[in-house]
Amino acid sequence: MYSHYEQRQERTSHEYDRVGDSYDSTASGGTTTSTYRTAITPRVINISQRPRQSAFGGSGGGVMTRVYQSIQSGGSGSFGPGLASLANFPGVPMRGSGTSTALVGFNATRQREKRDLEQLNDKFAQYVEKVRFLEAQNKKLGLELDELRKRSGQGSSRIKEMYDIEIDEANRLIAATKKDAADANGKTQQAEQELKRQKARYNDVSGAREADRKEVDALQRQIAENEAQINLFRRRMADLEDEARRYKGEGQRLGAEISRLQNEIQNQRFLKSSCEVEKLALEDELTSLKHTHETVLADLRSKSVSNDLDPSQFFRNELAQAIREIRNDYENVVENQRNDMQNRYSLLYNELVIRQQRPDGNIQNEQQRRQEERLRSEISQTQTQHGYLRAENENMKNRIGELQRKLNLAREEASAAQAKRDRDLEETRRRLERANNDFNEVSNLKTSLEKEISTYRELLESQNGLRGYVDRIVQSAEQQALDRPSSARPITGGSTSITRTHINTIGSNYSSGSAGSFGGINSLASQSLRPSSAGYQTISSGIRTTLRDSAFSDAHTRNSGDF
Repeated sequence: MYSHYEQRQERTSHEYDRVGDSYDSTASGGTTTSTYRTAITPRVINISQRPRQSAFGGSGGGVMTRVYQSIQSGGSGSFGPGLASLANFPGVPMRGSGTSTALVGFNATRQREKRDLEQLNDKFAQYVEKVRFLEAQNKKLGLELDELRKRSGQGSSRIKEMYDIEIDEANRLIAATKKDAADANGKTQQAEQELKRQKARYNDVSGAREADRKEVDALQRQIAENEAQINLFRRRMADLEDEARRYKGEGQRLGAEISRLQNEIQNQRFLKSSCEVEKLALEDELTSLKHTHETVLADLRSKSVSNDLDPSQFFRNELAQAIREIRNDYENVVENQRNDMQNRYSLLYNELVIRQQRPDGNIQNEQQRRQEERLRSEISQTQTQHGYLRAENENMKNRIGELQRKLNLAREEASAAQAKRDRDLEETRRRLERANNDFNEVSNLKTSLEKEISTYRELLESQNGLRGYVDRIVQSAEQQALDRPSSARPITGGSTSITRTHINTIGSNYSSGSAGSFGGINSLASQSLRPSSAGYQTISSGIRTTLRDSAFSDAHTRNSGDF
C-alpha cells in the first residue's frame, strides 16, 4: 500500500536586524547594553489528514498527510546582522502507509501505539533536520565570529553575547533532539521485543492446540473402548438371560415331574388305604360267616333226636357226607376268595412296598432330591446373578450416560477452547503480520533516512552546497575589510547609523548556488543566489516520497548607512 506524502515548504524569512545603539564614549569610559534575543525557535508543523481511495476500490483507511513547515528567526543587536537561520528543508517522512481493508479491526491500544510511533518518527525527522541545520548554522556562525574578531573590536562583547545565546539554544535543541532519537530507538526495541513475545505466544498456542488435539483423540479412543465393552456386556447379559430362561424351563419341567410323582404317590397311598379298608371288611365278613355257620351247625345239632330206630345212624353218613361237601365247598369258596383277596392285597402291597422301599428307588429319589436341590440352588444363584447383572447393567447404563454427558461437555469445551484458540491464533497472526509490516516499514524508513542524511551531508559539506555559500560570505567579508578606507574615524560619541540586512531564502534544503553580485562596502553579505533544482525520490516499503528541493532564491539586500 502506498501513501503519498506531499510536503509544502512555506516561504522562510530570515530577517536580521541590526539596530545601532546610542552610546557615548568619554575619556573616563562608557556603558554598553545588549537587547539581543535568540532567534532559534522550534519548527511549527501543521498536519492535516484526509481519507483517500483504497487501492482495492472503495474508501480505505489511508491517510494523506500534508506537512507545513515554517521557521522564523529574528534578532536585534548592537552590531552586525544576527544570522539565526539560513535555510529550511523538508523533514523525512517516518510514517508508513494507512491501513487497508484487512486491518480494519485494530484495537485502541494498537492505534494509540501506532500514532505514538508516527509522532516519534515525525519528531525524529524534525530533530535530525534541526541538527543538520544547526550544524551548518554553527559552522557559519563560527566563521562569521572569527571574521568579526579580526576587526577593530567594535561591538565584540555584544556579538559574543549574541552568539553565546545562539550557541546555548542550539546546544539545548541538539540535546533534546538526541534524547528524542534515543526514545525513538527505545520504542523500536520495544516493538521488536513485543514481536518476539507475540511469536513465543503463537508457538505456545500452537503447542497447546496440538496437546488438546491429542487429548481429544485419546478421549475418542477411550469412548470407543467403552462402547465395545458395553456391547460385550450386553452380549453376555443376553447369553445369561437365555441361560436363565433355559434354567427356568427346566425348573418348570422338573416341578411338573415332581407334582406328577407326588400325585402318583398320593394315589398309591389312597389305594393302599382303600385296600386296607376292604381287607378289614372282608375279615369282618369272614368272621360273620364263621359265626353263621357255627350257628347253623348248632341248630342242626339241637334238632337232631335219638329213638329206637335211630334214623341218625341211617342218615349219618349221608348227612356227614353232605355237610362235609357243603363245608368243603364253603371252605373252597372262602379259601378262593381269601386267596384271591390275599393275592390281590399282597400284590398291591408288595408293589407299593417295592415301589417305595426298593434301594434303586431310594437312590433315584435321593438323586432326584439332590438334583432338585441343585437345580433350586442354581435357579436361586441364577436369579441372584440375574439381579446382580441387572444392577450392574443399570450401573453401566448410568456410567455410560455420565460418560456421554462428560463427553458432550468435553466436546463442547474442546470446541469452545479450539474456537477461542483459533480466534487468538488469528489475532496473534494479524498482530504478528502488523508487527512485521511495521518493522519492515521502520527498517525501510531507517534506510531511507540514512540515505537522506548522507544526501544532506553531501549537500551541506560539498563545495556546491552550504560550504560554498559560507566560503563566499567569508571572501566577501575579507574583501570588504580590505576595501574599507584605512582612515576610519574613531568612535568618540554620538549615535551610529543603522545597517539593516534583510535576507529572504526560499527552499527546503541546502543546495548549490552561484554568487550574483556584491553590494556596497559597508554590507556584510550581499549576494544573489539562484539554486539549481535537485530532485530525488525515495521508494521504500511501499512508500513513495518525492522530495523536490530548490535552493536559495534571489536574495535582495538593501543597505543603508555604514558603520
